[in-house]
Parts: sequence; C-alpha cells; structure tokens
Amino acid sequence: LLETPTAHQAIGYKQIADYLAGSITRETLVEQIATRTWQFARRQQTWFKHQHPDAEFITMPVPPEYLQTWPQCRNRGKTFTE
Repeated sequence: LLETPTAHQAIGYKQIADYLAGSITRETLVEQIATRTWQFARRQQTWFKHQHPDAEFITMPVPPEYLQTWPQCRNRGKTFTE
C-alpha cells in the first residue's frame, strides 16, 4: 500500500509514510500536512472562482481561528463562543 501511486495522491499520505519510516518528526508531519491541506484549499478556491464567477460567497458561521483549535476545545467541553 505504501507504494501504490493512487494513494500517494492523497494529502498527507507521503508525509505519514515518511514519519512511519522515521525520516521526519511528528511536529514536521503535522506542519507539512497542514501546509499541504491549506495549499490544496487555496487551489480549490481559485478553481471555483474561475469556474463559477457569479457565485456568491457566504460568511462561515464559525470564525476561522476556531477551526484550528476546535478539536481541543471540544475535548475540554467548550463551545465555539467560549
């Protein structure tokens, strides 16, 4: 599975394989996956903007700064507004 070309297209797959092989640290793993996810999201936004120029973007119901910390807040029983 680690050598499957299709799997290598998944975000984070290569980084997880590198981590399991011992070539990167857990901190580097997390940082690289976050960076690649953000880069992919930006490419999706650019593509969508060009494919649907008349689309109206709406504001997210949750402030973006909560998205990064939400799992930790959830585990402590906090809500988005706390």
